[in-house]
Amino acid sequence: MSASKSILARLLAKENITVRSGNYTTAFFDVKNRVLGLPAWKDDNKDLHDMLVGHEVGHALYTPAEGWGSMSEASGDERVPMDYLNVVEDIRIERMIQDQYPGLGRVFKKGYSYLSESDFFGIGDRDVNKMGLMDRINLKAKLRDLIDVEFSSAELPLVNKAFAASTWDEVVESARELYEYVKENPQDKDTETVNREPNKNQSSDNNDDDSESPIDPTPRSSDSETDEQSQEEETSNDTQNDSQDSQQSEDSPNDQESEETTSSDTGGSEGSLSSPEEVETHRNATKNASDLLEKTDDGRIPCFVYGFTRQQMKDITVPFEDVYNARIEAQAKYVASLKRSTSITPEDVETLLNNQNTDQQYKEFVSETKRVVNVLAKEFELRKAAHQYSRASVSRSGSLDLQRLHEYKTSDDIFKRVTTLADAKSHGMVMLIDNSASMYDAVGPVISQVLTMAMFCKRVNIPFDVYSFTARTLDNQMDLGEDYEHPEDSIRHSSTLLTHVLSSSFSRKTYDVAYRQLFDISCGKRGSKGVYDVMSGTPLDNILSGMHMILNDFRKKHQIEKTIFTVLSDGESAQVSVSRGLFRKALDEGFSTSHGRIILAESRRTVEVGNLSFPLSNNTARLLDGIKKEVPGLVNIGYFVANSPNEFRNAVYDSIPRCDDDIFREVRKIANRDKFYSIDNVIGFDRYFILKGERASNLQAKDDEFKVSDKAKRAEITREFKKYTKSKKGNRVMATQLAEIIS
Repeated sequence: MSASKSILARLLAKENITVRSGNYTTAFFDVKNRVLGLPAWKDDNKDLHDMLVGHEVGHALYTPAEGWGSMSEASGDERVPMDYLNVVEDIRIERMIQDQYPGLGRVFKKGYSYLSESDFFGIGDRDVNKMGLMDRINLKAKLRDLIDVEFSSAELPLVNKAFAASTWDEVVESARELYEYVKENPQDKDTETVNREPNKNQSSDNNDDDSESPIDPTPRSSDSETDEQSQEEETSNDTQNDSQDSQQSEDSPNDQESEETTSSDTGGSEGSLSSPEEVETHRNATKNASDLLEKTDDGRIPCFVYGFTRQQMKDITVPFEDVYNARIEAQAKYVASLKRSTSITPEDVETLLNNQNTDQQYKEFVSETKRVVNVLAKEFELRKAAHQYSRASVSRSGSLDLQRLHEYKTSDDIFKRVTTLADAKSHGMVMLIDNSASMYDAVGPVISQVLTMAMFCKRVNIPFDVYSFTARTLDNQMDLGEDYEHPEDSIRHSSTLLTHVLSSSFSRKTYDVAYRQLFDISCGKRGSKGVYDVMSGTPLDNILSGMHMILNDFRKKHQIEKTIFTVLSDGESAQVSVSRGLFRKALDEGFSTSHGRIILAESRRTVEVGNLSFPLSNNTARLLDGIKKEVPGLVNIGYFVANSPNEFRNAVYDSIPRCDDDIFREVRKIANRDKFYSIDNVIGFDRYFILKGERASNLQAKDDEFKVSDKAKRAEITREFKKYTKSKKGNRVMATQLAEIIS
């Protein structure tokens, strides 16, 4: 269900009711818990959708929970068939919701017109005036002037009472009287009811917004002959009914009870008698409701699961303060373990710790990174300026240009001109680092690239946040508490970990500490990783199911127009961690788990994915596409880290449509030259970088200096110069491409 349906429901209800869509076969409203359930309808008729939402909100506003509950539990003389209550209550709440919102009149008419054309009520080509009283009332209430319905003079007072009911008590009273009448006057569907009266106050086509008026009780014909004929038929029917009841009681005392509790699903062929408690058109509508639902090619209803909710995203996210404390604790434990060791001397411990000092490496890294960032920043500023000038507008200022004043006799263009540059877009960046175990060889270069991008953002004043994700281990299990339960807890989030490791919003002191800690991790410094840095699984799809909320919060916080979302990973996501209970329930109720749909929290956008039971790369792509629709101005950038030639080859074939050996050879040639290959608009990314090289060393933020020996010969100088220029070219190409997609 789209977000607009959820918003419409809340607006109509005038309260913040809970709107859920998912694995339902029909719409419903839980009047006690204030929950509106909406199934996944086909996207082929907006008026139908709005009409169904309006109908259910009518129940939300006007159907009392205690009244409905007491009637469903009533017995004996107090009992009224639920079909009767449904029909009369539908008339009341639809009239009242349209009185409250007159614009819904047109929507209801068009919606029911669509249902009529698809034979939603199962009447086919039958003569509706040969159907039972409750069916005729139901059809007239729903289809209005789309259908001609007649009622007898005896029926009209009861019909008018049903159409005029304004309170729940009046609904119950009307439904009870209708039930008593139908029991006393059973109708054979082969025999047309006599002395029927058409509705003289039908809504006209040019007054769509009018609600249904009570039916005119004035009989069309009331001569004595017709009255006598009607009385004779009623007497005959009563006799026949008494005979049938007597025979039924003699044959089987339980037959009547069985008939009352069995739904009619025959489609209502003419000439058949149904239980007096059943309303055939109401039962047909309930049965045909599944035809309105979205279905797969094999006719099955897709299985829906909810993505992470805001509370779940909050639960799985570890703030930097906790990450920092865990790292300090890990470092202290590492030093303590060395000092307790009996295999090395205290002097050796001191030497070992000194050897792990990264101060000099850090200084060199910062110096090298600044040169790369300068290139990237220059490209970015040039492209931003080009964007402004390409959209510049020139206008007259209203002041005379003295240099052109002499032309006043031949030209009226003698005013000074003003060039107005277009406003530059404000940017922001959110980076997501894959911290799975398979990233072990590449984590150093990847973090180096992240630190380079962070320095670039600082350089050009772009706000940014950096997160790392993985699966939880025994050391960092999340305690949700015994009472934790969410009604939309479709995806198990207890095993997912999202850590906030760096941000432009940090204070200067905190930022410097966080930056340095990441650098130490990239160097493989012993004891630098805390419990939240432990590498485990790859729950990327789990994270993406709630990432739109983080991105939108980031965008609103910094008031930015263009958000760059960068994912750095080395492979496919693990499968979505769908609750086993949801799977079992979906399978038991006939939903297809091989055709999944993920509902994004808050936005209620539905993302079509593949088989929820198995990890498929296109799930990630579709989630990225869904996120992009939810976050205005979002640009998705992906880095795939290939740790081997085979991984590089597979990544190329997966990302390039119809890739063959000739294309691959050309791609490999480019990658060997630039140390990477990029392609646009694939697998959910606006630009996708496939990085080639053992241990992904090409990601290192190095700008090698040209160094040769003083005694070097000409050939050696030439060789080193070519190597140097090739290295600089690769860095410049990547910097240029990044600046292009970011600006």
